[in-house]
Amino acid sequence: MAMGAMAALLAAGRGDVIVVGFDGSNDVRDSILRGEIKATGLQQMAYIAEQAVIQADQYIRTGSTGKEEKQMIDCLLITKDNAGKLNNFAMTN
Repeated sequence: MAMGAMAALLAAGRGDVIVVGFDGSNDVRDSILRGEIKATGLQQMAYIAEQAVIQADQYIRTGSTGKEEKQMIDCLLITKDNAGKLNNFAMTN
């Protein structure tokens, strides 16, 4: 949606509106690097999947994960400063 909003704003000559997205795709990364979209929030799906496997294994082995059923996972803010490290929804080193 941020990409669509940015395209509409650019077509309307409205460079004065700040657009922030929430997905961390390569298209959004490229828009950030071009100075269009200002930022995006990246859900760390690889980390979430890793934790799910670890906790499932622990539950199967012990009957408990030792963690709350609902867990908060921080998102990463992607801006022009770190967008170059974003590739396919994951941060590279």
